[in-house]
Amino acid sequence: MKKFYSWYKKHITAAIFTGLILGIITGLFLANRFEPVLTVTSLIGSIYMNALNMMIFPLVFCSIIMGISSIGNARTTGKITAGAMIFFLCTTALASLAGLIIPRLIHLGEGVKFEMATSDIQATEMTSILDTIKNLVPSNPVAAFANGNMLQVLVFAV
Repeated sequence: MKKFYSWYKKHITAAIFTGLILGIITGLFLANRFEPVLTVTSLIGSIYMNALNMMIFPLVFCSIIMGISSIGNARTTGKITAGAMIFFLCTTALASLAGLIIPRLIHLGEGVKFEMATSDIQATEMTSILDTIKNLVPSNPVAAFANGNMLQVLVFAV
């Protein structure tokens, strides 16, 4: 067992890809052949994914709190926050510019005709910027966790 652990520690990428390939082969082999096995693996997979989703919000919440508390004073926190905001604003502006300029340069969508389609889906009403800012601060942090509102959880953590 120690030899396997030593090999696994040195070649973890190879072990991951080996498991991936074995999983694909197993999935292809068992497809529509062994329903009880697929039912059990589906159940185990659903429980695993639910457990991962359950851990996301507490993990993000604790990471934000530990990160801010480990920085120290408010001045350092402000500098890091300002730097992060400038970085995110610049990368967002560059991505927006690329999304506007590149399709025009390569004439994306030229000659495409659009036809109106019907749908039963109702669009949600656009809220104002002031309502969005007001909704950043959760009135009930537990409800923000329960509803999966990550932005409110982040504001609560800060």
